[in-house]
Amino acid sequence: MDQHSAQASDEIFLAPGELVVLSGGKIKTLLGSCVAVCLYDRFRHAGGMCHFILPDASYATPGAMPDFSFGDKAIRELLRQFKKNGSRPEHLDAKLLGGGHVIGNMDAKIGDQNGVLAQTMLAQFRIKVTGESLGGHLGRRVLMDTSTGEVWTRFIDEQTQMKTLILIGASTGGTQALATILQKLSSPMPPIVITQHMPAAFVDSLAQSLQRLTNLIVKTAVDNERIIENHVYLAPGGKHLRIQERAGEIFAHHSDEPPRHSCKPAVDVMFESARALRSRNLVAVVLTGMGSDGALGLSMLRKAGAQTITQDEQSCVVFGMPKAVIKLGAAQEILPLSEIAQSLVEKSS
Repeated sequence: MDQHSAQASDEIFLAPGELVVLSGGKIKTLLGSCVAVCLYDRFRHAGGMCHFILPDASYATPGAMPDFSFGDKAIRELLRQFKKNGSRPEHLDAKLLGGGHVIGNMDAKIGDQNGVLAQTMLAQFRIKVTGESLGGHLGRRVLMDTSTGEVWTRFIDEQTQMKTLILIGASTGGTQALATILQKLSSPMPPIVITQHMPAAFVDSLAQSLQRLTNLIVKTAVDNERIIENHVYLAPGGKHLRIQERAGEIFAHHSDEPPRHSCKPAVDVMFESARALRSRNLVAVVLTGMGSDGALGLSMLRKAGAQTITQDEQSCVVFGMPKAVIKLGAAQEILPLSEIAQSLVEKSS
C-alpha cells in the first residue's frame, strides 16, 4: 500500500501514487500533469495529501501501476484515512493543485482530466474546495503545512526546472534489455548512466553494439569526465561508477572500493552516489538480473524524491533484482520491458 506512516515532526516528500495524513508536519511534492488533493480538518488540525497520476485504471496497462496512482482510488483512500482518524466531511477543506499540460501533445489531456476527476469526486462527497491551482503549461512545487492547512505553490519554468538524469542497473539478461530500451530512444534525451554487471573486457564491445541501435552517443564512462545530454555512459568493468557534482555539473568517477553484493561495478554504489546530487531530477530503473543489487539504492532514491521503475517478472530473464526491488516497495512503476523506454521519454519531457 503506497501510503506513509509519519510522526508529527516529519517532513514528507510525496511521490506519485502515494498519500499521507499527518497531525502536524509538512508534506511536499512535485507536480506536472499529476494532481495533488490537499485536505485539512479545521477542527482536528490535521492535514493530508494524495498525489495521483491518472484518473482511473482504464488509462494504464492492468497491474502496471500501484492502486493509488489513480485518482478515484487515491481520493477514496485519503478520505477513508481521515474518517478513520475521526474527521467528518463537513469539517474538511480541500485544495487542488497540478494538472499541467507538461507531457507534450496527447489526445487525452491527462492533466485536465485529473483535475476534473478530483473536482467531481470532492463534490460527490460534499467537501468544500477552498483553493485551486490547476492547468497551465508549467510544473509546480507544492508544500503543505498540515498543522494549519496552508499550502504554498511555486511554478517551475524553463529557467528554474532542474535537468533530468536517468540511471539504469542490470545484470543477467541486461544486455538484451538495454538493447530493447535504447533502440527506442533518440535525441534529445537526458544523460543515461548504466551499471551492467559485466567483466571489463566486454564493456567496450557492449557500447559498440548498443551504439548501432540509437543516435545517442554510447560509451564507457571515463574517470572524471563530465556527464552530458544525449550520451549513454556504461560503468567500466572491475570498477564502481559513482556520480559526483561540482558547480552544478555532474561527473563520472571510478571507484576501486570493495565489491558490493559480490559485484564490481555494483548498481547500489551508483544509486547511492546519485542520492547526493542537488542539481538533477532523478529517474532510476532496475532491470532483469540475479541477486538483489540495486534494491536498497533504489529504495533510498525513491525516499529522496526520485522517480523509480523496475521490470516486471514476465519480461525478465532473471527476476531476482526486480523482485528484491518490489519486496522493498522501491518501485513506483513495475513495467514490461517493452514499455520502459516510453516511460523514460515521458519522464524526461
